[in-house]
Amino acid sequence: MKVHGDRPPELQPQADTMATDRPLRVATYNTSLYEDAAGGLVRRLEHGDPEARNIAAVLQRVRPDLVLLNEFDHDPAQRAADLFQREYLEVAQAGGGEPLHYRYRYLAPVNTGVPSGLDLDRDGVARDSRAADADRAHGNDAWGYGLHPGQYGMLVLSRYPIDGEAVRTFQRLRWSALPGARQPRDPGTGQAWYRPQ
Repeated sequence: MKVHGDRPPELQPQADTMATDRPLRVATYNTSLYEDAAGGLVRRLEHGDPEARNIAAVLQRVRPDLVLLNEFDHDPAQRAADLFQREYLEVAQAGGGEPLHYRYRYLAPVNTGVPSGLDLDRDGVARDSRAADADRAHGNDAWGYGLHPGQYGMLVLSRYPIDGEAVRTFQRLRWSALPGARQPRDPGTGQAWYRPQ
């Protein structure tokens, strides 16, 4: 969870407690704000990305109280999230509405692009998606498909506090630990696709 500092009066968040006469507006948006190279989204946002401006304009019109942005590359320093909020949402966009400020946000590492060290696609090579020569095939051996750790991540923006201490992750939950989990099978042979380990 991150709380932003002081903002000009026009960007101050509304009260943190919800009014009983107003419904909570929740949205999810598949932004497609991802890049094939680590840090690529930050570079895009630093140079005035037109797609990010369009997304910000839609959010400024709809004005959700809480929004989940899918396919938003995760970077540990939260530079992309900072840039998107400051340079896009908090600036009136063409076709949008008034600037929009979210006081709270949540983002966390994801499995996409994290190397498994295993040959998950069974092509005979365990590839590392972080390799300098990474291509599309490298993502097939990551825990979640991606060409770098954090590709296709997510970002939650909220007008209301987020209980970050209560957030649970299933990032390290093994598929085999799920009740009734079934091993994927090779359609040609009927054999288990993955080795037991």
